[in-house]
Amino acid sequence: MADDEQFESGVAAVFDAIASDPPAEPSKPAPAKRPKNTPSPSAKTTPPNDQPPAQRPVARTGRFPGAKNGPRKEKVTARISPDLRNAFVEWALDDRCAIQELFERALTEFYQRHRATLDNNK
Repeated sequence: MADDEQFESGVAAVFDAIASDPPAEPSKPAPAKRPKNTPSPSAKTTPPNDQPPAQRPVARTGRFPGAKNGPRKEKVTARISPDLRNAFVEWALDDRCAIQELFERALTEFYQRHRATLDNNK
């Protein structure tokens, strides 16, 4: 019983400490001010000997040289089995091409094969 009373009084003390006002934070010193006549660190200065500033290299943008500008493509979302997806990913890595190229090849071949049989049966 004595342990229960000590526990309850300890818990009550903790809750009282939480509920009471937090101690005041020490005041933070004001940031040091720069004299008005000194330039800011980001101010641009002229290089010595009156040389023009060096040109920064510009990143290249756009397509890689030789990239094909083929027909417009549509985005398609499809759900396939994980095993089939993994097989296509491995195949794409082996062929060093994008997985969408493999899907397009497979769908084109499937379409041509089955469309030809449908047209012959009409």
